Amino acid sequence: MTQSAGDNQQLAPITDASRETVGGELEEVVADAGYSNGEQLRQVQSSGIKVTVPSNRAANNHGTGKHFQKSDFTYLPEQDAYRCPAGKYLPHKIISRRDRLHLYSRSGCNQCPMQARCTNADRRSITRHFDEQILDTADQAATPKRMVQRMTLVEPPFAILKRMLNQGRFRCWRLASASSEYSLGVLSYNLMKAINVLGVQGMLARLR
Repeated sequence: MTQSAGDNQQLAPITDASRETVGGELEEVVADAGYSNGEQLRQVQSSGIKVTVPSNRAANNHGTGKHFQKSDFTYLPEQDAYRCPAGKYLPHKIISRRDRLHLYSRSGCNQCPMQARCTNADRRSITRHFDEQILDTADQAATPKRMVQRMTLVEPPFAILKRMLNQGRFRCWRLASASSEYSLGVLSYNLMKAINVLGVQGMLARLR
């Protein structure tokens, strides 16, 4: 339970809680795009856990789908620059610490024969996140098959719990009380699943 309005700061705390629950044996974390956050991904990966999270970043398409996308540009680590499809370099310009982004840009696009496929302006810019490589690695691991598997395993329990908890609205006030109410819902769900799998007699036999 959390009072946070979004999920993008929750990946590391949830991973730590999950690892504690399973006794430290945690190899991979799979989450939806709402959890995509470079700092959180870095924190989880630094503990030796593989992270599978699709990117939640907008495409840099300059307002039209006919233009080259960021993936069409090649990052050159040694030069800390991007090379465009026409072979020109976009050098590093500025840093936005608030958005955790590097900006790469070049002018003179009016003289380029490929301008119509790149930009309507004389300048083309590309941004690179501080944690770009980590975000890309987590995104590449989020294959359609992997994410469908996550959805089929994770989403049904929450849908059932939401119905059990009166469409997800808690009757209790404050975080501690709401957490207790939710824990009762989880306990009820687990008992229901156990009865469906083992049957009442099977459960009683295991308690003897």
